[in-house]
Parts: sequence; C-alpha cells; structure tokens
Amino acid sequence: MAYVTALCLAADPPYQPRPNRGEIWRQVDQWLAQAQATGLAAQYVQQKWWQSLYFRGKYAAAWAKIAELRVLGGSPDPRTLNLLMRAMPEPKPAGD
Repeated sequence: MAYVTALCLAADPPYQPRPNRGEIWRQVDQWLAQAQATGLAAQYVQQKWWQSLYFRGKYAAAWAKIAELRVLGGSPDPRTLNLLMRAMPEPKPAGD
C-alpha cells in the first residue's frame, strides 16, 4: 500500500494543489516503518522505501536506505538506481 501510494503521489502533477501531500508522505513512511518492524521481507521493504524517497526527491535519504538494504544483503533495483545516480551520485563513505 505504501509503495502504490508513493507512486501515485509521484505521478500526481506538482502543480495540482494537494494541501495534504506532506501528510500523505508521512503516512507512506509510517506504513513502511510498520512493515520494517515486522522483520518480514526486509529487503523488499528497504527496496520500496528507498524508491519512495527517490520519487519525492529525497536523494540523500534514498542513498541511506540503499546502504541499509546492502547491509541486509540486498541490492538496489538497477533501473531506479540509475535514475537516482543521475539525480545525485552515490555519496562517498566518511573518511574516503
């Protein structure tokens, strides 16, 4: 539900007035956090979370979720990852 809502918001024209857009994004994050808390399908949840962050232009946060995904042994979807890399290159780890 969270990912579908994120896709709908991302597809919604930005000029379309949506006074509750921020609240809907907060709900998306809440649903994803609840899904993550179950421990089920952890890689899938991380995948959808970073993608939803990308869709709303929160590129640094998306990279942070990708780092968490990698710790879980997952790898980001290459198609969306390419879009993110064009918007913001992957940050270098601290100390590099």
